[in-house]
Amino acid sequence: MALPVILDCDPGHDDAIALILALASPELKVLAVTTSAGNQTPDKTLNNALRILTLLGRDDIPVAAGAAKPLARELIIADNVHGESGLDGPELPDPAFAPRAMSALELMARCLRESPEPVTLVPTWPLTNIALLLAAYPELKQKIARIVLMGFSSEPSQIVQQGITGKELAIFSSRLNANKFPVVIDWLEKGLIDPDKLITHTFDYHQVT
Repeated sequence: MALPVILDCDPGHDDAIALILALASPELKVLAVTTSAGNQTPDKTLNNALRILTLLGRDDIPVAAGAAKPLARELIIADNVHGESGLDGPELPDPAFAPRAMSALELMARCLRESPEPVTLVPTWPLTNIALLLAAYPELKQKIARIVLMGFSSEPSQIVQQGITGKELAIFSSRLNANKFPVVIDWLEKGLIDPDKLITHTFDYHQVT
């Protein structure tokens, strides 16, 4: 049986590849795609998600826009990496369908409620939508199977050498980058996330460069 997932993203070339791979995988059932500002402004990341899904002929997947900026600072985009559109380079079609007339939080909450089994959340960074979802709908915590996220630390080689767990990774990372992971630590302290459900995969930066 395919694993039900919600992809929360900010496309971006990396997120575009993640969407393509997820939708090509028979092991996954993508229930929804939600977007936030990040690699580009919120209007552009939403448009890019719609463009990718249009390219793939998957207008059956509901899409909704979420956070327009981070919770604790002003928005910093990565246009120097992803270009003016957020997906500069490839020729992509214009969106052939519209996003749902609801927020990302409402769409994620609806998918969680309606799913007969717990859903895996896959935020490919930022984590703002996930933080707001857990704050607004704490009763839906039990409907979340796992949170599989893309994160980082300023000292990845230390994490690899120590081989630490999900909870330890969050605490370890907060010591190194207190401004980057406060929401994750707050989730753990309030019991909004079971640390065993925070799935982490670590590697040394030098292994991929």
